[in-house]
Amino acid sequence: MFRITNRMMYNNALSNIFTNSEGLLKAQEELSSGKKVNRPSDAPSDITRILDYRTRILTGDQHLRNIDEGIASLNMADSTLNSMAEVLRRVKEIAVSQAGAPATADTRRTYAKEVDSLISQVTLLGNASIGGKYIFAGQKTNTAPFTSGAIYFGDKNEAQIEIETGKNIGVTLDGSTLLAADLGPDINGNTLLSSLNKGSGVSLGSIKITDRGGNSSTISLSGLSTISDVINAISNNSGVNVTASINSAGNGILITDDNSIATQNLTIEEVGSGRTASDLGILASRPDNIEGLNLSPTLTTSTPLSLLNEGSGLSLTSITVVNGAASGTISLSSATTISDAITAINNSGLNVTASIDSSGRSLQIISNDSSTLAYAKEVGSGTSAADLGIMGGNNIIKTLTLLKDALNSNNTNAIFGTIGLVDTNLDKVVGIRGEVGGRVNRLEGMKGLLELTKEDATKQKSNLEDADIAKAASDLALLQTAYQATLQSTAKIIQPSLLDFIR
Repeated sequence: MFRITNRMMYNNALSNIFTNSEGLLKAQEELSSGKKVNRPSDAPSDITRILDYRTRILTGDQHLRNIDEGIASLNMADSTLNSMAEVLRRVKEIAVSQAGAPATADTRRTYAKEVDSLISQVTLLGNASIGGKYIFAGQKTNTAPFTSGAIYFGDKNEAQIEIETGKNIGVTLDGSTLLAADLGPDINGNTLLSSLNKGSGVSLGSIKITDRGGNSSTISLSGLSTISDVINAISNNSGVNVTASINSAGNGILITDDNSIATQNLTIEEVGSGRTASDLGILASRPDNIEGLNLSPTLTTSTPLSLLNEGSGLSLTSITVVNGAASGTISLSSATTISDAITAINNSGLNVTASIDSSGRSLQIISNDSSTLAYAKEVGSGTSAADLGIMGGNNIIKTLTLLKDALNSNNTNAIFGTIGLVDTNLDKVVGIRGEVGGRVNRLEGMKGLLELTKEDATKQKSNLEDADIAKAASDLALLQTAYQATLQSTAKIIQPSLLDFIR
């Protein structure tokens, strides 16, 4: 036997009240939130899995949004390519109908106007966009890729979306593979500064470099002419501890900070109102090295073929050049520079002149006889004409322009010759459309898989986290009853004290 004091009864009563209150609060929270796990302490053994399922669901939702955007972009591309194919079919109809009798010079001039309108139409199609993003501009989706002069302002890379962790797919296209060829030369030490930025060149002046060690120097680049000149001027400056070189992509300048201890960003600034650093693609402030922007040089006769196609180079074979009734096959297999290719064509005896065209990014062939039109076509399954931007499946605008000129000049040989070129263009459009369709199918398949994965993750998370509402309501009712019973029993057990008798 031991004595039960009033304090013991009070403490026991309070403990029961607090326990029931805590249970009541948890039950109310579970019922109101719909979840049985509202904090890690509610289920320590399950919280890691719950958080993992939440991450899977959030990541899956982002991938699903990416896929929806990708499908929309590629569907727009497919629709646009279909419209391009319709334009080319109409162009072929015109070429076939005007290549011989009963067409006349007058009818050909009339159809030349329609072809001119079709050139404008296909250029407009090349600038198709969705959500403010141009789908034929490669990664430069904020820039209209084509102008009326058939100059390509996009790039040769595709904008990518992530559809699964670590897996991407292109959702835009390189327009230079269709409408207007772009040989995409990289740079080397001999690249002329005047050729950079698609021929706009560089406004030469001074730049200020502050390295990560806090050293600053103003470097004059006035009077320089090549990429090597710029690299040497920066690297040989003793005021800052940096080295300039051509970046790993081969298309810009890399500024490497050689300080072992960094106290601030590596910064390159303009001096005064100049724009030299901007034109050289190195205007920046970075905690590490500065990777210069693509300098997009135009072609020069000395440009090595190995620099073309963004450094992938060209391996040329042969092309056929047609000029009026004359034609000949020209071997370009020994060419190593743009000059070599131009010289081989100009020495063919076909009375033509090959040169770099006005865009500075591809070649052209012009007849030396004003009464004839010259053009190039592939030999067999070769791609050299297209690779050089002279003609081919990647030059729809040049093909249509050739037909327009042939119609205006009443040149039946050239009109007939464009029929095969249009077929090549049409085959290219159909082929790319097939690739686009394949990507859409892949995205739709991945979307279905992600939706199933999300559904499973949501179900598993729900099993671990969500409350059984019926059970939670029943538990709440029981706890409310228990709480009321505790209060009532406590009131009966704890008798009045002497204070209650003092009135």
